[in-house]
Amino acid sequence: MVAALNEDVLIEIVSWASPPTLRTLARASKLIHRLVVPVLWRTVSIELSLESGQRCARILCERPAFGRAVHSLDVAVGGQASDIMLASSAGTLLDVLVAVPNLRSLRLSNSLSVYLHSHIVGRRGALQQLRITSLSLSHHMDYYPAGDMLDYVPALRHLRLDCAPDDDAVHALLERSRNTLESLEMWRSSIAAALGALPHSVWPRVTRLQAHVVDGLNDAFPNARIITPPEGRFVDLDAVRILRSAGLPDLEFLPIAFTKITEPIQLHASGAKRSFVGLEWSSAHRTSPRDYPNALQRVEALLSYINTDLLTALIFVIEPSFLDFPLAAAIIALCPRVQHLGARAEDWSECSRFLDGLLTISSDVPLRYVGVSCATLLYQVREDARAHAPRVIAHFPSLRLLEAKGAFSERLGVLRYVVSREASRHYWEEERDSYDTCVFDVLRSDPSELRHMDVLQ
Repeated sequence: MVAALNEDVLIEIVSWASPPTLRTLARASKLIHRLVVPVLWRTVSIELSLESGQRCARILCERPAFGRAVHSLDVAVGGQASDIMLASSAGTLLDVLVAVPNLRSLRLSNSLSVYLHSHIVGRRGALQQLRITSLSLSHHMDYYPAGDMLDYVPALRHLRLDCAPDDDAVHALLERSRNTLESLEMWRSSIAAALGALPHSVWPRVTRLQAHVVDGLNDAFPNARIITPPEGRFVDLDAVRILRSAGLPDLEFLPIAFTKITEPIQLHASGAKRSFVGLEWSSAHRTSPRDYPNALQRVEALLSYINTDLLTALIFVIEPSFLDFPLAAAIIALCPRVQHLGARAEDWSECSRFLDGLLTISSDVPLRYVGVSCATLLYQVREDARAHAPRVIAHFPSLRLLEAKGAFSERLGVLRYVVSREASRHYWEEERDSYDTCVFDVLRSDPSELRHMDVLQ
C-alpha cells in the first residue's frame, strides 16, 4: 500500500494525522519515518523542571534536523520553581532558541523571560536571527520588566501578554508591530494602560482583541472584529455607546456587561440596525424576580438596535452568584435564529444549572451546538456531565453536538466530554492551554465535521 502512494499523497496524509497515528505510521517504512519525524517535531512543548524536558532540549540542541523542524515551541517551568531553577532553565531556553532557526511561534511561562538577562551576553547575534511571528509571554512579578529578549523579537502578527504593561520593551514591541499585528491579548491589565505611552499609534490590521478594559480604543484598533475577555473576566465595553455610534463598524461579536448598563435605554426608533454574529452577556442572570420586568425592558431596548435575525451565537458568562435562568431564557427567545449557545463559569455547578435551564425553553429553538466550560476538575463531575448531555440532546431536535470542557488536573490540561446525536464519547486531551477558549472557530465551522472543537465561552 505504501509503495502504491506517491510521496505528495503521503505528505498530505501525514499532515492530517494525529500524533498517536503518526507514531504508528513511522514504523511502517523508512519513507514514512522520514516524512513523519519532521511533523512530530513541528510543535514542541518542554517543561524544563522535568528530566524529560531537559532531555528534549538536549535532543533539539544536538540534532540539527530536529531543531530545523520546530515551528512552534512552548517552554515552561512547572510549579513553585526556585530562582536557581528558573535561572538555569533560562540558559537552556537560549540554547534551544539558537537550535530552532525556523521557529515561528513561541510561548514562555513562569517568568522565564525575566531570568534571561544574565545569559543574553554573547548570544545577541543568535537572538537577532529570531523570525517568530507569534509570542505568548507570562510572568507574575510586577516589579520586573518582561525581559531583555523582547528587544530581539521582530514585528509580530500575534501577541499575548500576561505581565505588567508598564514596560518600555513591551511598548517598543507594540510600536514595531503596528503594521503587522493581527491579534492582541492582554490578561492582567487594560490595553489602554499598555498603550498609554503610544497615544497616537494605530494598529490597522488588528481584528481580534482579548482584554478586560477596551473602551476608548476605537482609534487605535479601528478594524477590530472580535473582542473577548480573559478567563474569569468580562469585557468592560460600553455596549450602548457602540450601538448608538458608528464605532467599530466591523465588530462581529458584541460583549455586553449587563450590570454596567444603569441608565435607561431608548428603543431604537428608525434607521439601520447593527449586525453581529454573536453576543456575550455578562451578569445577565443576576436578576431578582422583583427586578425582572425592568431587566427584560433593558434587554429588549438593547436588542432593538441589533438585527437579531443575523445573530447565530449567544454566550453567557456565569458568575458564582447564579440565581435563576429566566432572563437568559428570555434573551434566547428574543434571538430566534440562534444556533450556537454557550456558557462559561468558574465552577461546574453553574454549568449544571445552565444545562438544566435549557430544558425549560422551547424545543423549537434551532440549536445545533451547546458548549459549557468551567475551571472545575471535570473528571470529578464526569457522571453529572454524562447525565445532562442526553437530556439536552433529546430536548432539541436540531441539536447535533454538546460539549463540556473543564480542567484536566491541578497543573495543566483540559478534559473534553463530547456527545453527538449520532454517537457519544468522552476523551482526555491534555493541552498547555486555558480551558477558556474561543467561540469563533466554532461559528465558522460545521460542528458535525469538527474533531477538536473549541468550546463556546
